[in-house]
Amino acid sequence: MRTSDTLVRIGCLIDAALACAGAPALAQEAKAGLLFHLSADKGTTADLAAPGTAAPTFDAETGVIADGAQGPAIACGDMQRLAWRAPGNIYAQRGTLSFYWRSRYPVGPTAFPVFRVAYADHSSWDMTWLRIDYNGHGFDAFVTDASLACTRVSVAVKAFPRPDRWTLLTFTWDETSGVKLYLDGRLAASKASKASKASKASKASKAGKARFDAALDQFGPHSRIISAYQVQSDYNFTRGGDIDEIRIYDHALPEAAVAQLARTRGSPPAGPAPAQQLAAWRHRYGWDKAAPPYYAHAALAVRKVEIHDAYDLKRWWWKATDGIRETTWPGVYNRSRLPGRNDYFQLPDWDAYVESGKAITFTLPD
Repeated sequence: MRTSDTLVRIGCLIDAALACAGAPALAQEAKAGLLFHLSADKGTTADLAAPGTAAPTFDAETGVIADGAQGPAIACGDMQRLAWRAPGNIYAQRGTLSFYWRSRYPVGPTAFPVFRVAYADHSSWDMTWLRIDYNGHGFDAFVTDASLACTRVSVAVKAFPRPDRWTLLTFTWDETSGVKLYLDGRLAASKASKASKASKASKASKAGKARFDAALDQFGPHSRIISAYQVQSDYNFTRGGDIDEIRIYDHALPEAAVAQLARTRGSPPAGPAPAQQLAAWRHRYGWDKAAPPYYAHAALAVRKVEIHDAYDLKRWWWKATDGIRETTWPGVYNRSRLPGRNDYFQLPDWDAYVESGKAITFTLPD
């Protein structure tokens, strides 16, 4: 046997031993609700992910560095494109996103995104369901509800971390309670979820409920756009950073678990994930006002009455007729009266002019 072959086989045995050593810990975390984990030990390939999704969908202008928060980390260039598939790796109803991040060079007054999670389809221009940003003076984080409103929190950081210092960002969300943002394991801001004022039907629901549930497509750090139609960084959205130990859970971690995550720079103690609440399910699908009717007949005829056309002023709005809940009218991005949508990323509303977004006309079958 050649020496090179021997070294390759020894290397494979070492890798297998390390993988086996880490497998029990990941299996235990998975039982505690961990869906996705990227340690950077395998570069941009996740240690734990839904089947067939460990490798990123986009991976450009990234590299592995040795001085991570825990072992190696991922260095993201200013024009980086890095994203992973969302289905099976993150749930919109509730969850926790946690990762270490450092700016690598000093920040200024210009805001930039740190992390995004994209819709599979949506009316908003950037298709962003979740976003964590540097907002010019600290951090912002939000998730978007079914009515396009954002449940958003903002934290001002007087002494922003040095460029060489790792910061643990942990963001939790839950339809029944709201969102919380933690910095280095300490609660920095929280906001209760409430039904959007834009929906009259939602006023019948109890306070502290929202509908975050949605079809999600991809997630990743920094880019100007992470969506189903493209992943890119451009214009004034060219700013990278270093990222390490990305963890996504299927429920909102309690404060004690988030603190443990920061203290150990590892996984929190294993514990059962909270059961999904029946009340949240009923609210999400519209059964919280009354139970669905019971039909005892042997056969039932169902007719679909669909919208043929929808007009906002003289603009034919095609996404108001496609039957997809997330592509609701109007197609707002920002400068909107919906809660939490108007922010520091000021982009045009394109064809949503000053008089639009106020009334819609539907053409229905006879």
